Amino acid sequence: MSQLTLPIPIPYGNIAYAGFWRRAGAGLLDYILLGIAINVASGVMMALTGLLIGFSLPIVMMHGQPETLHSTFNSLIRAYSNIAGFSIPWLYFTLMESSSKQATLGKMAFNLKVTDESLQRISFAQANIRYFSKILSFMLLLVGYLMIGLTQRKQGLHDMIARCLVIRSSRPYPKPN
Repeated sequence: MSQLTLPIPIPYGNIAYAGFWRRAGAGLLDYILLGIAINVASGVMMALTGLLIGFSLPIVMMHGQPETLHSTFNSLIRAYSNIAGFSIPWLYFTLMESSSKQATLGKMAFNLKVTDESLQRISFAQANIRYFSKILSFMLLLVGYLMIGLTQRKQGLHDMIARCLVIRSSRPYPKPN
């Protein structure tokens, strides 16, 4: 693949930007972990709901409307799955990338970290912009992600929108004055 050259100066000289495949591996690991977390959270909520409905069953049976109970249970399961499917990934990425670690567990495993363009930790607001900009990167037929392999600083569209970099963290980088 050829590299697109951008007229943006590199802030501190020779920086090892995280390439497409390293970031893809970190992302795959993150989504495997998130899938487990979402399923566990949904399972716990379904079990608690089942207990609640189980305790309510005698009352419902006395009033002769068990189909209402079944419908309510199904609606609650869908609601828990939707809430877990949205909130767990959002909190995972935004809190971890804006933390002192500057990385999710997948990024840590691949020695990557997310920084702003001055190589400083990103804010929670910036992490939110980056997270929600990934939707645009996805909606553009993944072109926003493919840009990682084509740009000089290995930035996806979501990184550019949030003014972030993903760098290899195993290298020592000079601190700004």
